Amino acid sequence: MRSSSVRAVLLRLLFLVLAIIGPCAAAGLAAGENKPAISQSFFPTRPPHIEIHFRTGVLIEYGVGNKSGSATIRDAAGRTYRYFLGSPLNINGRQIHCASPIVPGVRFDRFLCESGWPVDVVIGVTRVRVYYWHAVSPRAQDVVVTDTINRVP
Repeated sequence: MRSSSVRAVLLRLLFLVLAIIGPCAAAGLAAGENKPAISQSFFPTRPPHIEIHFRTGVLIEYGVGNKSGSATIRDAAGRTYRYFLGSPLNINGRQIHCASPIVPGVRFDRFLCESGWPVDVVIGVTRVRVYYWHAVSPRAQDVVVTDTINRVP
């Protein structure tokens, strides 16, 4: 078989596969599944006139992926609380675009934090106040969301 024939066969095969997978993707179905795939990002913006609450504790986790992000605090009684991250996110009054924060003992990669992490907010050490509201996730779960985290003196 000549290379042009092989190329033509491969292209036809590719178009056949795309013809089969395309309608599934357009319908929101993952290949081989019969339920909708949840693929949307969840970085909600604070709704106007929403009731805002706050909680104080030590920031013990922070992370952002492609679909969502979260921050976790531990209060004085030892209870932990996890919050989805809203957009835009402000820490100490400054907008933050960080996938990963500064963690003591771990080499900081500036590529993962284009805006720069606040040096006075240290994971596992710094007391913060998290301002949050109640929302519903794309999976129809009741969740809490924050877009403001401030260091507590």
